[in-house]
Amino acid sequence: MIEEDKVVRESLRSSFEARLDGIVSRHLAVSPHALIPNHHFARASDECIESFEVGHFIACITLVQAVAEGIARFVCMRTATKSAKDQFTRVRRLLSAKLITAECAKAFHCISDMQRDDFHHMNPTVPTDWSELEALAKEALDHLATVEGEIFAFDFDEGKLTPKNPRYWDVRPNGTTTIYLRGR
Repeated sequence: MIEEDKVVRESLRSSFEARLDGIVSRHLAVSPHALIPNHHFARASDECIESFEVGHFIACITLVQAVAEGIARFVCMRTATKSAKDQFTRVRRLLSAKLITAECAKAFHCISDMQRDDFHHMNPTVPTDWSELEALAKEALDHLATVEGEIFAFDFDEGKLTPKNPRYWDVRPNGTTTIYLRGR
């Protein structure tokens, strides 16, 4: 049993070492929003980045799409804006209500336009070319960073986090909130 453990460890170590340069390169290529509120989608948002870094591009794209839809529904819920079954209508309503900017709406739409149904249903039209998938995943992450950067914008005032949109942050009466700090 000890010998088998040693062999598995060495195999995994070799595999990781072979992929390390790509992981580092992709880690440096993304600039996610530094922190977000610690809501139900926070860990999933972080997993989008982790999936990209390790080269799981299809997982990254589909998870970004799910997180973006979750954030749009969350904003609708927090602002008492009527949601919709489809993401395009939901985002149009948020834009019409001036709850998001045109730039944020465009980012939401770009994420949804990335063959959402094809990826979701694993249709034959899903790209199989590694570099095409990597580029799509990077683009998806960039758009998600735009969305999170607007929805969860913040400043620091004398070392204190000050959300620009406090209704999305669950700020307690004492002025504190829980955050999800990205490990970057």
